[in-house]
Amino acid sequence: MIRKLPPLFPVLAPFLLVTIFFWILSCATNPATGRSQLIFLSAEKEIALGREAHPQILSEYGNYGDSELSAWVKTLGEDMAAKTETPTLPFSFTVLDSPIINAFALPGGPTYITRGLLAHANDAAQVAGVVGHEIGHVVARHGAEQMSRAQLLQGALGVATIASRRVRQVSNLLGTGAQLLLLSNSRQAENEADRLGVRYAARAGYDPRGVAEFMRVLDRVADRAGASIPSWQSTHPDPGGRAERALELAQPIVQEKKERGVAMRRDRDAFFDRIDNMVFGDDPRQGFVYDGAFRHPEMGFRFDIPEGWNTVNTRLFFAATNAAQNPSARFVLRVVPEDQREGRTPSAYVERLRQENSGARFEGSATTVHRMPAWIGRIVVSGSGGGQDTLFGAWIDHGDTLYQFLGQWSAENSGAAALIEKSVRSFRHENDETVLAVKPVVIRFVEAGAGQTPQQVCDEHQELAVPCRDAVLINQLAKRNTPLSQRQKLKFPTRQSKIYP
Repeated sequence: MIRKLPPLFPVLAPFLLVTIFFWILSCATNPATGRSQLIFLSAEKEIALGREAHPQILSEYGNYGDSELSAWVKTLGEDMAAKTETPTLPFSFTVLDSPIINAFALPGGPTYITRGLLAHANDAAQVAGVVGHEIGHVVARHGAEQMSRAQLLQGALGVATIASRRVRQVSNLLGTGAQLLLLSNSRQAENEADRLGVRYAARAGYDPRGVAEFMRVLDRVADRAGASIPSWQSTHPDPGGRAERALELAQPIVQEKKERGVAMRRDRDAFFDRIDNMVFGDDPRQGFVYDGAFRHPEMGFRFDIPEGWNTVNTRLFFAATNAAQNPSARFVLRVVPEDQREGRTPSAYVERLRQENSGARFEGSATTVHRMPAWIGRIVVSGSGGGQDTLFGAWIDHGDTLYQFLGQWSAENSGAAALIEKSVRSFRHENDETVLAVKPVVIRFVEAGAGQTPQQVCDEHQELAVPCRDAVLINQLAKRNTPLSQRQKLKFPTRQSKIYP
């Protein structure tokens, strides 16, 4: 009996043919997972992509400057990478200067862990679990796999669009399905990376239970954050029950090693030695908002912020917005890269922009801002719907560095333009010695006795620079009023250079 073809079959037939063709050419069994994967990227291309993105990662986050800590993480990572199914991959391991709790890896081997994550770990076994998880993503080629799936879905949708206009009626549905598929695979990838993290930590001699332990720390951080999702969980979708599942994977390994009398490394003291004096939280030397102004001690400037505006400060830019209003306005400050400025004055730099952007009108003039050379004005560009948008633009030369301000507002919120210009014209040298000498909070250590509660320890040391509940969290303790079962060394964030020898 001949069945009638579904009405969408002529539309999607090219999609099916392309899928089958690439499936035949591209499927391979991964040696670490034993799973067949659809991957269009060659291993060489993966490595090239990772190397290309590496400078961008460092530009956004910054490389944490502690050479001993970086060397320790590098040694730990390379030891684990050598014990994977693909030991010849060019892995690299970098500590990022960021307070967020995150770790991630790029295709081909570049692997990153933030100082924010290290501050919440309690020993080397937990760090090994995290690093092993990221190594697992690389060895399992999860990045390449997702890129290939996205490429296949987009390519197939393009073929179908050419084949028939009717596919446009279902393109949104296919797009939604593609997103759900990729999300589902991301959760599968997390399970695989957890399993491989346990495997590689154990192979390197670390206690594989460290993987599950740190997962529980992430859960506690998530509970504390409420609606604000920690960066780890935003980039590593939780498949649910991952800590319990990681512990189940680790227990047989732990039992087998115990029966053989093989010691499992925790290396708590060695890890604590490495993070001693590590910056904790935001580093005020990279800029902070205080008393209505953004102050940057390291670069030596300050400027006022419109009252009630929210701010975001990163290594790449500073932004302020009155997001509470509708419609909102915003402005962004960034440093003009030296290779783009090439010694030009603010006016000469704007003239170069004028020549390179013939479709934009620069309406302003050279001026000074607190005796610093500057150019301030408006930039008119083509907007959506054939209209025009007007931006605020300013370039200020301070200490041989050229700073660029760009502001935007809507016609319904035109009053924000004056607030943005007032803020920019307040740009000046920072002369407050207290600000210039500001010190970051760093991790030091105190000894706590058996029977003491964390709250008692906090009360004894007024040098604690964070709430006691945060100290409880980073030390992975139960509660502030739960007595300690034994004498132990605790991480203690403070602005003092030293508490105990």
